[in-house]
Amino acid sequence: MPVKKKKREINLTPDEKGIPAPEPIDFKAKVVEQKEGVHEKTIENLIMNCRLVKYTVSWFSKSKKVSKNAKSRMVMTVNGKDEGYSASKRLLASSHDAMKLLNQAKADLETCRNAYTVVKVTKSEEEHTQLEGGVRLICVKDIEEFDRKFQFCVEELMKRAADVQAALPEIKALDKQRLGTEYDEEDYPEDIRTQISVNGPFYSKFTVDTKLPETIYKRQEEWLREEINGSVVGAATYVSDQLINAFDDLARQLISRQVVFPTDPVYEHLRGGELLVTLRNRNDPSIQEGYVKCEIRMEEENKKIIHTIGPMLESKFNDIFVPTPTSSNRKLYDSTFDKVLDWLENFNRVKGTIGEYGEQMDKGLTELRTKISEISRYAHGKSTSAMTETIKENSVTRQQLAETLNEAVASLQATTASVQQTAKRKLNFNVKLD
Repeated sequence: MPVKKKKREINLTPDEKGIPAPEPIDFKAKVVEQKEGVHEKTIENLIMNCRLVKYTVSWFSKSKKVSKNAKSRMVMTVNGKDEGYSASKRLLASSHDAMKLLNQAKADLETCRNAYTVVKVTKSEEEHTQLEGGVRLICVKDIEEFDRKFQFCVEELMKRAADVQAALPEIKALDKQRLGTEYDEEDYPEDIRTQISVNGPFYSKFTVDTKLPETIYKRQEEWLREEINGSVVGAATYVSDQLINAFDDLARQLISRQVVFPTDPVYEHLRGGELLVTLRNRNDPSIQEGYVKCEIRMEEENKKIIHTIGPMLESKFNDIFVPTPTSSNRKLYDSTFDKVLDWLENFNRVKGTIGEYGEQMDKGLTELRTKISEISRYAHGKSTSAMTETIKENSVTRQQLAETLNEAVASLQATTASVQQTAKRKLNFNVKLD
C-alpha cells in the first residue's frame, strides 16, 4: 500500500508566558548578559536531572562495487584510467511500497530521538566542537515515555523488515531492471531481517569511578567537568540551530519573490534573475558574520540555471545587485510549516536539558506561538494545510508571521551567543560526579 503521511493535530499552547526579544535578524545579535551563577546552575541541572542515552542501529549494505569490466567501460567514456575512479551500484533502492515503509520506519526512530534528546559533546574547543556519536542527552522525566515510544518504533521497524523479506523477489526483480547486466543475486542477503538490528537504548549518568587512584580520579573528574561544560554549549547550540533552520526555511517562503538588477557590468548577465536563497553565518558557519552567500536563478535557453554569488559583504551585495521585491509570492509548502511546528513541540520537551537557558529561549518564542495560535483560530482548525491556506490568503498575516519568525531567530541567536561566551569563563561548580 502507498505511504501516506498522517494528518497531525497540533498542540499550540505555550508552556510558559514571557516576552520576545525584538532584534532584527539582519544584524549581529547582541549577547544577553547572564546573571551570576546561571551557567553553573545549568550544569548542575544537566548532571542531576539528565542522563546519557545510547543506541546503535545495524543496517544492510545498500551499495556494491560494479565489476571491473563495467568500471573500465564507464571510464573509457571519459578517456580516463581505472585507478582514477571508483564505481558502485545501488541495491534495494526501488520505489517498492515495502521498501518505502521500511525506510520510513527507520526515519521514525530518528524522529523519536529528536523529539526527546539533544546532542552530547565529547570535546569542546574554541573553534571546534566534537559530538559523541550515538550518545545523546535526555531529561530523567522523559525517559519512560521516550523508551516506550522508541520500543514501539523498533517493533514497527522489524515488522516492516519482515514485509520487505516477503516482497524480496519483487524488489530484486525491480533492481534487475535498473542494474541490467550488473545485477548479481549474490549481492543480496538471504534474509533481510538478519541484517537489521537495534541495540539499546542504554541509560547512564555522568560519573567517575571512585575506585581509581586519587590523582587519576581528580584528572578524570576535571576532564568530565570540561566535557559537561561543553555539552551545555553543544546542547544549547543544537536546540537553537534546529529552531533557526526551521524558522529560516519558513521565513524565506513567506516573503515576496525578489529579482536582481545589477549595477556592476560584471553581473549584467544576471539582470532580472530571481534571488532564491540568501545564506548567512547562522545557516552556514563557514560564512563570516556580515557576509552572505546567495543563489540567483536565471532562465537560459529554456533551462533554469542556478548561479552562486559570494560569500560577499551583505551591504556590498545589496549595493551591487539591488534585490527588488515583486508582487509575486513564493510557494508556501505544508511540510515547511510542519517542520516549524514539529520543532516547537520538540523544544518543549528538550529545553529541560539546558535549564535556565532553555527558559530564556522559551520566552523568545512566546510571540511566535501566539501568532501561530491566532492563525489556527482563523483557520477554524489546527490542521497544517488549513493554516497554510490561511497564510496564503492574507498578505498581512504572511508579513506579520515573517517578522515574528525573524524576531524569534534574533532572540535565539542572542541566548546562544551568551551561552558560548559564558562557557569560556573558569567555572566553579561542586556537584558530585560519582
